[in-house]
Amino acid sequence: MFGRLDAMSQLAYPKKSHRKSIRYPQECAKLAELLGIIFGDGGLTDTQVKISLNAKADAAYSTFVKYLFEELFAIKVFLQKRERQNTLVIVCSSTNLVDFLVQKGAVRGNKISQQMGIPDWVLRETLYSRTFVGGPVDTDGCLYTNTEYLAIPIKTSAFALPAICYP
Repeated sequence: MFGRLDAMSQLAYPKKSHRKSIRYPQECAKLAELLGIIFGDGGLTDTQVKISLNAKADAAYSTFVKYLFEELFAIKVFLQKRERQNTLVIVCSSTNLVDFLVQKGAVRGNKISQQMGIPDWVLRETLYSRTFVGGPVDTDGCLYTNTEYLAIPIKTSAFALPAICYP
């Protein structure tokens, strides 16, 4: 018994000696969209995925994103409201989730300096590309019309989307 206690005390996080299990979804449009959302307003640490949204303007959208995580990964998702910053943060704590998202094209840490791009598996499928691009448009974009055209500007310092042409 004491040997087990000694072994537990050697762990970096002795009370967290196991990883949370998650569902591992196949590559699909919903996963592509979630990666696009992370691409726009999200970030990964070693143990968490966080997406920060406007608490007033994006309240309904945050519910959609929360549901997307729960549906794809069967994981508990928390919403944290930061009143002073008018921010709603969607938080998923799971090392397995972070590892999976990194395998699918997300990056831990600074996505600007690491130049996070659109994953190859997303670019191979038109539907996946469209839903991926929907993530940054939903989080960082706006929609307006001119008499001649429809414009969807995306304002961010995080990335430059490559041109994606659809047939």
